[in-house]
Amino acid sequence: MMDKIKGLISLSLHDAGSKSEGRVAQLRTPDGNVYTLYREDSMPQDDPFFEQFKDMEVMVNGDVEDGNGYICVQSVECAGGIVSVPQAKVMSSPIIFLDNEPAPEAAMEVRPKRLPRKLKKKLKKSNKL
Repeated sequence: MMDKIKGLISLSLHDAGSKSEGRVAQLRTPDGNVYTLYREDSMPQDDPFFEQFKDMEVMVNGDVEDGNGYICVQSVECAGGIVSVPQAKVMSSPIIFLDNEPAPEAAMEVRPKRLPRKLKKKLKKSNKL
């Protein structure tokens, strides 16, 4: 069941100093509750979708997660109408090896090739001279 919650959206710094530091959209309700907003399949940090609602009084439609203060937003109602939440783009990133990291082929054991018997004998004879 989808919940409807009215409040003011603000953007605030979250997890300062950590790897997950970023600005998150929060909904502050008239009764003092604060919810962190996010879109399905995306992290709440630095989501550009919510910037258009900064400092606006809105009605958020979504699923309130029990006990953790997060809302998975489906749409936002504001003075301009209802804005549906677009699907977050899932981007794949390439694997990058830094200079101090061995590439997978460098980590494999390389065995020297064995010399043919005839060549071994030839080398032994020439080294005796």
